[in-house]
Amino acid sequence: STMTSLNVDTTSFVHKHPDAATITFSKPSKKPVNPLHDKVVPLGTAGSEQSPIDSSSNDDQQNSQKSEAYPIFINTQFCRYEIVRDAAKSLCWPEYEGKFDNWTLFWFDKSSSVERVQRLKDFQMINHFPGIHGIARKVPLCQNMECMQRKFGLDQYGFYPQAWCLPTEISKFKKWRESNKNRKEAFIIKPNAGSLGRGIILTMDPEMEIQRHAGEAVVQRYIDNPYLIENHKFDLRVYVLITCIDPLRIYMYQEGIVRMCTEPYEMPTTANVRTPFQHLTNYTLNKKNPNFKRAQKSQKQFNEKNPQVQDEFTTGFKRSFRFLNDHFRQHGIDSKKVWHDISDMLVKSVMSIQPSVKRMYERCTMGSKKGSLSTCFEVLGFDVLLDENLKPWLLEVNHSPSLNLETPLDRVVKLGLIKECFQLLNIDPNDRVNYMRRQSMEARARIKGEQMDEEQLSSIPDLSFRRKTVEEQLEDTRERERKYMNKYKLIYPAKRTQKYDVFIANGGRMMRRSAGMAKVPAKPKIEDEPDF
Repeated sequence: STMTSLNVDTTSFVHKHPDAATITFSKPSKKPVNPLHDKVVPLGTAGSEQSPIDSSSNDDQQNSQKSEAYPIFINTQFCRYEIVRDAAKSLCWPEYEGKFDNWTLFWFDKSSSVERVQRLKDFQMINHFPGIHGIARKVPLCQNMECMQRKFGLDQYGFYPQAWCLPTEISKFKKWRESNKNRKEAFIIKPNAGSLGRGIILTMDPEMEIQRHAGEAVVQRYIDNPYLIENHKFDLRVYVLITCIDPLRIYMYQEGIVRMCTEPYEMPTTANVRTPFQHLTNYTLNKKNPNFKRAQKSQKQFNEKNPQVQDEFTTGFKRSFRFLNDHFRQHGIDSKKVWHDISDMLVKSVMSIQPSVKRMYERCTMGSKKGSLSTCFEVLGFDVLLDENLKPWLLEVNHSPSLNLETPLDRVVKLGLIKECFQLLNIDPNDRVNYMRRQSMEARARIKGEQMDEEQLSSIPDLSFRRKTVEEQLEDTRERERKYMNKYKLIYPAKRTQKYDVFIANGGRMMRRSAGMAKVPAKPKIEDEPDF
């Protein structure tokens, strides 16, 4: 039950938390449960049988209801990451266990189709935008970046390495290779929907590997001059939060993970391209290296001998951004410029799909939700490489970045990432109950064959996004930022971001060959997917 999931006594009490609304629980009624009533009774009704959606003409009761604060229910049934549930519990958000999909927020590990978003109720939110695949899969990302490079030039979109889509651009790639046949360089082949390093091939002979490769993929020029730390290659997992697509609102999380290779770096050659531990930074792959196991054992022994030393995550193969900034400072590197260049790249990447995602979102919601009270939000994981000149390169984007807790650093970063994300969402906990009350009232009226009059309708407040103007919603958002924003940084809109407007204005007129513009056929229903 909801009570058990929160590890609380089911006797009536008031639980207060600095980051959450006040919630009151009561003993469950022995009467049959109305499917709309759920299991939690709101503040002010402890010990009573009154349902939160039962309306009453009693003025005192209505006045008391206006001041009630209701819980925010989260559904993590199709989420495999405990850290999401931990973040929700830290905010006193109960796990929804009802049968009628009356949760407030749904966290789903897979991508979100148009049909899934269309089935959402007006008060509900989901953690994916439809159409985000335009940058979150390798082939659409390649197509989008190629379109933006052609439109705006490499000065603006030169952060994406030159690449070709397979199988559609095989002849184009071969022609380029023929005109550059004197170059001896490495290429990396990535499957379209691969993850955790699966299916990635580093090769000096891409033509041979392409012949063997089946399915959609990208062949990309390998960045062979990476910036090194302790003679090891690394990349950055940078987290980005999008809370609204129109008006666009993008945040960068200022804590992330420096992912180190487990072998010293060498320029790729025919002899070493099959040694992934010096070229590929994927943690799942690198932890198979014996060097990784020896380093982990050494770190564990050090921690046991020095319990008084606080782990700042400055050693090992996963390190903190604090370590990276300290490294920059010690080597006379302007870290502010590096992060400015990275955030510029993040914004431009999202800009490349904003027009198409906006259209798909509006089609899902029929334009009902305007402003910052968005039905969808998105946490993205950007993989960023710095070259020897400290230029950031976009390697790929993950729409469901791993939230596994394989190191203590993972927990520190990811718990804060998800908790603060939840706090920044414009969720009105009263919307859920008001929606259910209104639905119940309308159902009773239909059964009686009656029409609801204005007085009856006005007795229940309308949902927040219908009551408030776009500017009022934005002010609510700014207030939440002032109250909760700690590690997140607003990177769009921000000061001097008018320069990005041209990318949105022209992005809507880009060629429809861009994957973000393409109409995506509905995927066949999978047995373990939710039906709501």
